[in-house]
Amino acid sequence: MEATQMYKYTAISGPRIIRVLRLSGGSTDNLFAELIETNLDRPCPYEAISYVWGSDIKSHALNLRGGGPIKITKSLFHALKDLRYSAIEEGPRYLWADGVCINQEDTDERSRQVGLMAEVYGSALKVVTYVGRDTMDVKKGIELAKTLVAAPKKSAPDARRRDPGEADPALSALRDFLGRTWYTRMWIIQESVLNKNGTIVCGRVSISWELFLELTAMLACGAYKEHLLIMPFLEKQIGALGWMSGLRRSYQKHERGLPLLKLLVGSREFDCSNPRDHVFAIASLMGDSCRIKPDYHKTTSCVYTEVAEQIRKSSGLEILSYAGMWKKQNIPSWVPDWSVCHEQAPICQSRWFAGLLFRIMENRHAPADLKTGQLRLSSCVFDRVVHVGGTLRIFFITGRMARYAWARNQLLRLTQSGTKYIGGGSSLEALWRTLILDLDPMKRDQHHSALPISGAYFESYVRPNKVWAREEALASIKEYDPDNWPPPPKIQSEVMEAWKKESRLDPAECSTDKGEYNVFRSLRPKSCQWQDGNGDEYRDLILKAQNLYRAFFMTEKGYIGMSAQGVRLGDVVAFFPGARVPFLLHQTASPSIYSLVGDCYIHGLMNGEVVRDSDWNLSPIVLV
Repeated sequence: MEATQMYKYTAISGPRIIRVLRLSGGSTDNLFAELIETNLDRPCPYEAISYVWGSDIKSHALNLRGGGPIKITKSLFHALKDLRYSAIEEGPRYLWADGVCINQEDTDERSRQVGLMAEVYGSALKVVTYVGRDTMDVKKGIELAKTLVAAPKKSAPDARRRDPGEADPALSALRDFLGRTWYTRMWIIQESVLNKNGTIVCGRVSISWELFLELTAMLACGAYKEHLLIMPFLEKQIGALGWMSGLRRSYQKHERGLPLLKLLVGSREFDCSNPRDHVFAIASLMGDSCRIKPDYHKTTSCVYTEVAEQIRKSSGLEILSYAGMWKKQNIPSWVPDWSVCHEQAPICQSRWFAGLLFRIMENRHAPADLKTGQLRLSSCVFDRVVHVGGTLRIFFITGRMARYAWARNQLLRLTQSGTKYIGGGSSLEALWRTLILDLDPMKRDQHHSALPISGAYFESYVRPNKVWAREEALASIKEYDPDNWPPPPKIQSEVMEAWKKESRLDPAECSTDKGEYNVFRSLRPKSCQWQDGNGDEYRDLILKAQNLYRAFFMTEKGYIGMSAQGVRLGDVVAFFPGARVPFLLHQTASPSIYSLVGDCYIHGLMNGEVVRDSDWNLSPIVLV
């Protein structure tokens, strides 16, 4: 018996032609369809499918008229099976699905067709979002969702409802529905933003987008207590949907396109199998100043470098704040790796600084060498790192006694040459302000320093009180013990060990220890109301400054700061004309050639002080 001849694609007949799948109805496991061409200028009525690719293994078959079967993925097979009409007599359903309507083996065709996807979704009668098969009776979950959404709008006693418990099948079904991988897939961004008439389908059950968006918005802001039962399992999905909902509103106001950097930063946590798709999947949403043409012949390094250069030309050196040494792709250090989700946000995203934007903007126009990946800039190499204190996550957000010892050691280093800080004020004040980026969270977007009361919060947070230390350690271990459920979110072994050590403090000894002596006692207000403060306010300031995964460092001239985790001894502090913040650089074996570590905060040097103090000596450098 001869092997079945597989379907072979023919070349698309024009630049604005797409294929549409004419899918026959039925109820068997066999799928029958026909691929037809249509012109986007006058397309036939069709619906576009947004679905999850899942595994790349093409384990299922689709029988195509006039050419034999074609292999498709399991996820596409189930999408087509659930979306087809249930009987042949109902006629065919016209659908567009990239997995079959684009010849994925033809790189040229794939690049051209991906460039048309905005029009493909925009021209469709409807966008059908298929999130997967119905595995847990999704109807029950949707009914619960409707109840939850409606409950805050009702105030009458008869509108009260019973709270779903952990074992409630409706809650399990809703959790399953909201936990689908579709919500964190990179390609859904443009598919959802461009979707003006759409529906969500799970199995054969349809859900309105309005209900879906309202529900996820409520989950994101914790509008009802049931989100506590759902959020531990769906944090990434809910965060992605919340960002995407805001993006839909922004795009409706700016249909000429959105800033490329904003799109790339916001979509960094979304998933895709091809790292180039972190750029190509949002290409249709970009503004005219940064249009990217999908081209799968180009390497990931080439795509990311070209994008970085486009952003630098249009938006200046802010792009450098999103780059640095943490990469999976083999790309230059000054180019962000959009396939990596960083644990810390850029310094300039944590709070506003005047920086050097008011200075010469010559760096914006210095062209990068796209072949070698080298970027030539004018720079003021100002200082050198001589001490690294480690990340706050490990050395400061641990146990009370451990954080006191760490803070005390940093202060002793800083005051070896005196109690005055080189950038102004006392060394003690410089330390507590640096650990929170000198942030006033109520005026994050203004040039405004942290309130003096934050110094008192700092003293309460590091006060070496063994009574509190033991109680805090016992509570922390109970909450974050890896043997318990849910597992801890990225708790390092050093943190756990600090908690365990403090939990074993002798209770008899602790009962007499109030932590009265410590080097930070001068920060404590004389008012007795502060005697029992535990400093949670200062911990919250560290979190609001997004400093948890940044590292503390000191420089040769006596400055202190916070930077990316990769900072090490010998790194140099550099200022670039046109940049809002300073940067740390690794020096290579060649003079004037550096790799970028990341942006940084240096207390006393964030608002143009280097220029005003006549330390502004520019020299050319090369970033590789």
